[in-house]
Amino acid sequence: MRCAILSDIHGNLEALQAVAADIAHWDAEAIVCLGDTIGYGPNPAECLDWVRIHTSAVLGNAEEAALFDPETGGEAASPMMAWTRAALGFPASSAANFAACSAAARSAGPAADPAAPPAAGFPPELSMGDQRRRYLEELPRVAYRADALLVHASPRNPLHEYLLPSCVDAASAFDSLFSLIPRWAFVGHTHVAGVFTEDRRFAAAAALPEFTLSGRRALVNVGSVGQPRDGDPRAAYVRWEGDRVVFRRIAYDVAAFLAKARLHPVLVSPQTARWFSAAT
Repeated sequence: MRCAILSDIHGNLEALQAVAADIAHWDAEAIVCLGDTIGYGPNPAECLDWVRIHTSAVLGNAEEAALFDPETGGEAASPMMAWTRAALGFPASSAANFAACSAAARSAGPAADPAAPPAAGFPPELSMGDQRRRYLEELPRVAYRADALLVHASPRNPLHEYLLPSCVDAASAFDSLFSLIPRWAFVGHTHVAGVFTEDRRFAAAAALPEFTLSGRRALVNVGSVGQPRDGDPRAAYVRWEGDRVVFRRIAYDVAAFLAKARLHPVLVSPQTARWFSAAT
């Protein structure tokens, strides 16, 4: 099966549209999103609606923060997340209580047009904001496809563990991580694309445009569509087919994205500064 796997869109509609166009060129049979569709960028609703329609997905830490009550503190209480909830149409008077995740992600949802009819599977009286919130509540933390584990951050901690290249130095922790991987694992979260192999090595995608699995288990970080952090500002995702993964980098209109982001000062933070420093 030809499968596109993407992650960390972070409300960057321009990057997502460029990636979607690239995926259409090679006619993917399935698209999987590893979470963090929202947060930081100015188009969370449009990006989330696209993911609902076109992909199967797992929960990311940004979605978790949107669902938690702001009184819990942390990212859930940030002004950026309050702005994101409003952009998604969540009721201003209440945040959702984080619900137990269902066994599988929804694979379809309503169009991005707020005037569109409600999606199948949702009561017609639900607002678009309530539909989006319910969709997020039902996303799983972990999914499996063929011989692959699919998760936002790490097989060991699905929402929050950062698997950085330096983690290969902790032998026992690294080996315990790989004991949880069936054959492949696909993650995002760090925004740095590359491959970890069970012989305790990491290869950055910049030096490894494609990878073939040969008698080894591998953990693939698919990078970030909306906010790469590996020195290459182009959107990142992977094409997975059998024993082969191809790392894709797609140029998009960064200037148009930044012009929109600057309209919302609440979105400017040390994280979003990465985007602004990429302006030309």
